[in-house]
Amino acid sequence: MTISSEGSDPHLPRELERAIFELAALRRPRSIPVLMLVAWRVKEWLDPVLFRSLDIGPDSKSPRITTAVLSCTFTQFEMLARNHAAVGRSLRNAMLWLLTNEQQRALFALAPNIENIYIYPPVRRAVSAAQAPLELVKLTRLSTSISHLENQLC
Repeated sequence: MTISSEGSDPHLPRELERAIFELAALRRPRSIPVLMLVAWRVKEWLDPVLFRSLDIGPDSKSPRITTAVLSCTFTQFEMLARNHAAVGRSLRNAMLWLLTNEQQRALFALAPNIENIYIYPPVRRAVSAAQAPLELVKLTRLSTSISHLENQLC
């Protein structure tokens, strides 16, 4: 710790302060909005972390509040991502609930850096050959059910 020249108030080095806030944000994502109120520098540090993991659901249902991550509707995410490109670029982990195929494709176009996706319910309609494949080059994990394929595998 260093002592300021104006008084005896000790303060942490910025690198350590940032590491502490980022660790707290990653451990408890729902606390990020409150942590961002501490100071402008903390808001700047935590902006990318805020939208790192999201639970995104349909517009017809209110956002789920039982999850450990922040929740929003598809329209809320779409509006944020279109107005602030950093929101879409920050999304790494997405839990998609009851979104249509069109909404999923729009979300993937707005958030090209997604690494992990959970989709419920699974996509039950085959993708037509005319549709271009999605370019999620950073995707490492996709979780969904393949039970709808059981009759086609026999």
